[in-house]
Formats: sequence, structure tokens, C-alpha cells
Amino acid sequence: MSKSRTARAGSRLAGAAAVLALALGGLAATVGPADAATRAAATPADSPCDPVGNINLAPVSITLGGQVTVQWTTRGLTGCNPAITSVLMSGPGFDSPEQVSASGSRTVTPTQAGTAVWTLDVATRLGQTQLDQQSTTVNPPPPVVNGLAGGAVGFADSSGTETKAETNSITASSGLHVMSGTNPSLYNVGQDYEGAYQGTNGDLWIVDSAGTATDLGLGMAAGTSPSITTTGGTNFAVAFQANTGQLWLYRSQTGAASLKLPMAPGTSPSATLTRSGVAVAYVGQNGKLSVFDPVLGFGGYTAPVAPGTSPAITFVVGGDSYRIAYQAPDHTLRTTDSTTAQTFATGQTMATGSSPAMTTLSGNQTVIAFGGSDGTIRTLSSTGAVTGTNAQFLAGTSPSIAPAAGGGVVAVWDDINSHLGTFVTGTGVTPTPLVMAGGSSPSMAQIDNGVR
Repeated sequence: MSKSRTARAGSRLAGAAAVLALALGGLAATVGPADAATRAAATPADSPCDPVGNINLAPVSITLGGQVTVQWTTRGLTGCNPAITSVLMSGPGFDSPEQVSASGSRTVTPTQAGTAVWTLDVATRLGQTQLDQQSTTVNPPPPVVNGLAGGAVGFADSSGTETKAETNSITASSGLHVMSGTNPSLYNVGQDYEGAYQGTNGDLWIVDSAGTATDLGLGMAAGTSPSITTTGGTNFAVAFQANTGQLWLYRSQTGAASLKLPMAPGTSPSATLTRSGVAVAYVGQNGKLSVFDPVLGFGGYTAPVAPGTSPAITFVVGGDSYRIAYQAPDHTLRTTDSTTAQTFATGQTMATGSSPAMTTLSGNQTVIAFGGSDGTIRTLSSTGAVTGTNAQFLAGTSPSIAPAAGGGVVAVWDDINSHLGTFVTGTGVTPTPLVMAGGSSPSMAQIDNGVR
């Protein structure tokens, strides 16, 4: 090899000099150090051992799930001492390293976002030497659904399929469709989500995080929806109105049992976990606000609830307490809690036929999402702060609310075009491409630490 030849950066064997030195060393060992002139004359002017390799990538930037064509070429691999025994490729789509032909091409699909790197090596009996290394950028996919603030939403899609949507994924239930006129419920269980809904056969169904649905064979009352809550770890409970008209509670550990508490027809319960167990707010057979307390059992209020609407309940951190919100017959939003038999006016007026949703933030602040009488979504905190979104919702539907991962809340609803709408504190309203079943309501959930 002519000593005036220069290897191109990033393409010629980085250790080519070492390979050639090995070759020259072999000759030197043959002729002996004293015969320098003979040794120089025995070295060809242009040795065939001149390892060069190139990797070409197309394209050099993709979105996760896209493909990259990896093409490689080599030359000058013959006449080396020690001999080059193989060409090796490492990187996504190869066995890292994988023995390949001297030149070739392969289309691969990287499986992780970030920088995908491919390396071309040659091997001798003494080890491997790199010829070239190239990379491409693998960008994360754009969000499937903006505005969920790290949480998930359960809803009946345009076909009626129970669906869980997270920022970057959508998972459909494998079970029957959601019964028309009812809504699914979603809650964090462990470090993922569990759903519950009334199937088109009238039974209570549960759906795990992978979308696998199970028919529990428990008949539900027509026009009613379940409410799911965590009970710690990977366990959960579902409150529902059975087809007997009574309040039932299904526990993932022990199964279902009737609480022997009659409910108003067409209304749905709301469940939450307190330190002592599951508390359930519901409308009693007399049309008044009622609660199943995990310590005291049944508790009734003298407060009537607007016909066709249902209450919402949320826990209070660090105790056996809870707070409840509901629509009164005069369409005003009212609240109460486990420490008093009184209910309190909020000064807010709700849309006829809609129900409130409620969540707990750190510091025991609670926030209510509701459909205002002006047809727009609003939130009301326990500090008295009212936030208007100016976002319209479909008549007869109700919003859902959960803590946002970055602080504040995220609320979701069925907008006037039957698309899922979202609102996040500090961000505002974000439309989504998700189409909901007409007249249905979504259920918002957020992973939390489960502290009560």
C-alpha cells in the first residue's frame, strides 16, 4: 500500500494501519531485521489489503414505527495478514453483531425513540475493527390525543365500543358494545387503569388495561351506569344499580353482593375509596340523596336530587371522610360532606339532565366539573373559584374530572359535535379527534399514589 494514501474519515478502517502493520510484521519475521532492503522490495507498491467500509441510511430521520433502509459496502478485504474472516453489522434489525455479506441492504424498523446507531466492523482472529458508524434520529410519535395531561379517559366510541384513550395510545374493549344511553367508568388500579360498563346484553362488564373484557354475568338496571374505584394495589370495586333496583357492590377480591339499598330508577351510583373502605353516593328510592358509608352503613339526606341525574363523590385525604356534589331539583349545584347532615348552595346553576363530577387534589382541595345552564363546561373548586371554559357540551351529557399530572385538573366531555373535548388547568381547551357515541359521557382517570 502506498504510504501517501489517506483513509477517508468515518469510512476507512480505523485500525487499518494496525492490520497492515500485522501484514508487514509477517514479512519482517520471514526475511529478518538485517535484510531491510529486501524487506522493502518485497512489499508491493499497492497492497490489496486496504479495508474500507461505508454505511448509508435512508432516511436519516423517522418517526417511531417508520422504516430505515441500511445499505453497506466494503472493499479491500483481501490480502490481509491476519486474514479478515467476516464482515459484521450491529444495530436495530441486526443480531448485533451479525455476520453479513461484504455488501448488502436491509430495511429495518427501530423499536425505540432516540438515536438508532449502526456499526460496520471487520473481524480477524485477533478481534474486530470498526470501518464505519452512522445513525438516524427516531422521533417519538405525535400524541394520539392532546389534552389528557398524563391521564386516561374511558368512553364509548362512535361504534359503541368501550375505549380507553391515553396520550399516545388507544385501547378498545374486546367485549360487547356499551349499552346505548349508559356510560363507561374508568379508574386507576395499581399503575394502570380498569374500566367498567354495561354491555348491550345488560350485564356488568369489566375491562383490564390491555382491553380484555369480562362479562361478570351481573344484570344491571336499564339506563344506568357503573362506578369503579380502586381498593388498594391491583384490587378494585364497582358500584352499580342491579336489575332488581338495588345498589350492589362488586369487589375484585370477593365478588358481588347486594347492599340491599333501593335506588331511584334510571340513576347511577358514584363510588370512592376512603381509609375505611368504599363509600357510595346514590339517589334513594325516594329521590333523595343517600350514601353507603363503609363505617356507618346507610345514611340518608333530606335533600332531593333533580330527576334523572346522579351525584358524585370523592375522598378526603387522611380520614374516613368524603364530599358529595349533586344537582338539586331547582337545577342548582349543591354539595355536602360526611361530617354534616346539611347541604350547601354553590351559587351555580346546572344544565337540566346533567350530573356533576368531582375529584380531590393535594391539600384536600376538591374540584367539581359540571355543565352550566349556559351549555358550557365549568369547574368549581372548594375555595370557591369558578373557571369557565366557554366549551359547549352535548345536551343530556355530563363531564368527568381528575387531577392533572402537572397540577390542577383535567376535565373531559362530549362536545356538541360528539367529539371528546378536554380542558387542562393552565392550558385551556383542546379539541380531540376522538368521536364518541351520541349522547354518551366520558370518564376521566389519573394514576395517583392511592393515599387516603
